[in-house]
Amino acid sequence: MKDHSSGGQGHRNIGCAIFCNPSKLTVMSSKRVHLKDFAPLSNCRSHEFYVDVQSKSNTMVMMLVKIIATNQTLVIANTHLFWNPEREDIKTAQVCSVGLALTHFCESCGYSKEDLPPLILCGDFNGTPSRAMNDFGSQRSALFELLMNGALPMDHPDHPDKFHVLVRDRPVCPRLGDLRIDWTLQNIFDGLQFKRYAPLFTTKTDDFQGWIDHIW
Repeated sequence: MKDHSSGGQGHRNIGCAIFCNPSKLTVMSSKRVHLKDFAPLSNCRSHEFYVDVQSKSNTMVMMLVKIIATNQTLVIANTHLFWNPEREDIKTAQVCSVGLALTHFCESCGYSKEDLPPLILCGDFNGTPSRAMNDFGSQRSALFELLMNGALPMDHPDHPDKFHVLVRDRPVCPRLGDLRIDWTLQNIFDGLQFKRYAPLFTTKTDDFQGWIDHIW
């Protein structure tokens, strides 16, 4: 399924695609969503943060497929999060959107929150596994904390409530509270079989290099 748009707003969409071999997989359902439509903003107390999250047209595509050889069903998803390293608060909200959108998709396919199907999630998350704290150690990034634990406490440095940023000269504190999703995932390179293949970086520019593209 290819994510593309035409017309006056086409340039605002961040493209994602999933390609599959029809001799191996049967596509049972598919959907493309904008992450902003699933952002955890129902109790947001910051107009600036609300507007900033809603202005981003990052997307995710999802497919419910059946493996022909084994008759097993699973969900495959691909996404591309906001790029700006100065706005980890927006990216954190989008990670939560990913989890919430996946749950909504699975429920629309007949699954319950208590019986979710296996999931493969991949994409350009524009986030590294850890965030530097000081010369003596590091802390797991909000991206990895939320996807691995299914929850992110509001005192995490990259949580929107904790992340200090000025937007249009005004401080942003949306007061979203703890963030939760219905999934707990393992990064494929944490598994013993693939650990030795973990990349040092997936993106390199003149002033940055890091591992920001992930498979879960």
